Amino acid sequence: MEWALDGEPNSAGPNSITMTAALATDDLPGAVAYYFECVSGDGNDSDWTTSRTYVDTGLIAGNEYGYTVRARDISLNETVASSIGYATPDIVLAPTPSVPDINDAQQLAQSAGSGKYNWYHRLIVTALPDDLTGRPLYYNFVDTSYGVFSSGWSVAPVAAGGAVTYDALVKLNSYTGQECTWRLDVSFNADGSNSSSSSTVTIYEMQNDGFY
Repeated sequence: MEWALDGEPNSAGPNSITMTAALATDDLPGAVAYYFECVSGDGNDSDWTTSRTYVDTGLIAGNEYGYTVRARDISLNETVASSIGYATPDIVLAPTPSVPDINDAQQLAQSAGSGKYNWYHRLIVTALPDDLTGRPLYYNFVDTSYGVFSSGWSVAPVAAGGAVTYDALVKLNSYTGQECTWRLDVSFNADGSNSSSSSTVTIYEMQNDGFY
């Protein structure tokens, strides 16, 4: 038994492999059946089928699987198995969302401490979600001036077809008159992988309610 031309096992996505057997014929009338067997990688066998094509599903992306195919006639006479064909389901990277810029930054309050001030900032982003299927977005506000603060990855609410406002109240200890620059990272993944970053926004620390 052989594989069809270009019919050896091939990836059909992140969790499946497709394969096609060569046409088997018999002198006796009746349907010829095919059996696709996974011989390595712990995939799934097909059972006997009249279809020359088999798609194995529920596989693990990046793992290698090996298959053979054999045929039998209506009298249950079987061919020898084909050579082993190997394939690996594709590893598909998670999508990377687009990310809006921080469109407002405010110095809310201040308190003295150790010759410095504790500045309380509010960072506001109004965004149209990149994915409207209900998949959550994760966001992380990052201090890029001093490198001492990030909000940590948190789930951002998704409002299908509408804008979402993220309001993060954060705290930073710094000297009066210094600049504090913030960036927003957004990801579809809770660990922040495949994230996108906004441009930065700068707050100038003042001893009053000034912000510019």
